[in-house]
Amino acid sequence: MPEFPDTETLRRKVGGAVAPPPRSGRELRILGRVAVVGFQVVAEVAGGLLLGWLVDKALGTAPRWTTVGGLVGVAVAIINFIRNALRLRREMT
Repeated sequence: MPEFPDTETLRRKVGGAVAPPPRSGRELRILGRVAVVGFQVVAEVAGGLLLGWLVDKALGTAPRWTTVGGLVGVAVAIINFIRNALRLRREMT
Protein backbone atom coordinates (compact mmCIF):
# COMPACT_ATOMS: atom_id res chain seq x y z
CA MET A 1 0.00 0.00 0.00
CA PRO A 2 1.43 3.42 -0.91
CA GLU A 3 2.51 5.75 1.86
CA PHE A 4 0.40 8.92 2.09
CA PRO A 5 1.75 12.23 3.39
CA ASP A 6 0.31 13.49 6.64
CA THR A 7 -2.55 16.00 6.63
CA GLU A 8 -0.37 18.93 7.71
CA THR A 9 1.98 18.40 4.76
CA LEU A 10 -0.97 18.34 2.39
CA ARG A 11 -2.36 21.56 3.88
CA ARG A 12 0.93 23.36 3.34
CA LYS A 13 1.18 22.17 -0.27
CA VAL A 14 -2.34 23.21 -1.34
CA GLY A 15 -2.87 26.09 1.09
CA GLY A 16 -6.10 24.97 2.75
CA ALA A 17 -8.00 22.31 4.60
CA VAL A 18 -7.53 18.84 3.16
CA ALA A 19 -9.17 15.64 4.31
CA PRO A 20 -6.68 12.85 4.83
CA PRO A 21 -6.82 10.14 2.18
CA PRO A 22 -8.56 6.87 3.04
CA ARG A 23 -6.17 4.48 4.71
CA SER A 24 -7.76 1.07 4.18
CA GLY A 25 -9.92 -0.95 1.85
CA ARG A 26 -12.69 -0.86 4.44
CA GLU A 27 -12.74 2.95 4.40
CA LEU A 28 -12.81 2.97 0.60
CA ARG A 29 -15.77 0.57 0.55
CA ILE A 30 -17.72 2.72 3.00
CA LEU A 31 -16.88 5.87 1.03
CA GLY A 32 -18.10 4.17 -2.16
CA ARG A 33 -21.37 3.14 -0.55
CA VAL A 34 -22.00 6.66 0.72
CA ALA A 35 -21.45 8.05 -2.77
CA VAL A 36 -23.84 5.48 -4.26
CA VAL A 37 -26.60 6.46 -1.83
CA GLY A 38 -26.74 10.01 -3.22
CA PHE A 39 -27.01 8.81 -6.80
CA GLN A 40 -29.61 6.23 -5.80
CA VAL A 41 -31.88 8.86 -4.24
CA VAL A 42 -31.78 10.99 -7.39
CA ALA A 43 -32.40 7.98 -9.63
CA GLU A 44 -35.41 6.81 -7.61
CA VAL A 45 -37.11 10.20 -7.66
CA ALA A 46 -36.33 10.67 -11.36
CA GLY A 47 -37.61 7.17 -12.13
CA GLY A 48 -40.90 7.84 -10.36
CA LEU A 49 -41.34 11.13 -12.20
CA LEU A 50 -40.51 9.54 -15.54
CA LEU A 51 -42.96 6.68 -15.08
CA GLY A 52 -45.68 9.08 -13.98
CA TRP A 53 -45.00 11.33 -16.97
CA LEU A 54 -45.22 8.36 -19.36
CA VAL A 55 -48.56 7.29 -17.87
CA ASP A 56 -49.84 10.88 -18.09
CA LYS A 57 -48.73 11.09 -21.71
CA ALA A 58 -50.48 7.82 -22.57
CA LEU A 59 -53.73 8.68 -20.76
CA GLY A 60 -53.75 12.45 -21.29
CA THR A 61 -54.19 13.10 -17.58
CA ALA A 62 -51.25 15.44 -16.92
CA PRO A 63 -50.06 16.23 -14.24
CA ARG A 64 -51.92 13.70 -12.08
CA TRP A 65 -49.68 10.64 -12.54
CA THR A 66 -46.49 12.67 -12.74
CA THR A 67 -47.28 13.97 -9.27
CA VAL A 68 -48.12 10.49 -7.99
CA GLY A 69 -44.95 9.07 -9.55
CA GLY A 70 -42.84 11.81 -8.01
CA LEU A 71 -44.34 11.23 -4.56
CA VAL A 72 -43.84 7.47 -4.84
CA GLY A 73 -40.25 8.07 -5.97
CA VAL A 74 -39.61 10.32 -2.97
CA ALA A 75 -41.14 7.75 -0.59
CA VAL A 76 -39.02 4.94 -2.04
CA ALA A 77 -35.92 7.14 -1.88
CA ILE A 78 -36.51 7.98 1.79
CA ILE A 79 -37.08 4.34 2.73
CA ASN A 80 -33.96 3.17 0.90
CA PHE A 81 -31.90 6.06 2.29
CA ILE A 82 -32.82 5.06 5.85
CA ARG A 83 -32.11 1.38 5.14
CA ASN A 84 -28.71 2.19 3.64
CA ALA A 85 -27.83 4.57 6.49
CA LEU A 86 -28.64 1.90 9.08
CA ARG A 87 -26.64 -0.69 7.14
CA LEU A 88 -23.64 1.66 6.94
CA ARG A 89 -23.92 2.42 10.64
CA ARG A 90 -23.79 -1.30 11.44
CA GLU A 91 -20.74 -1.76 9.20
CA MET A 92 -18.88 1.15 10.77
CA THR A 93 -19.20 -0.17 14.32
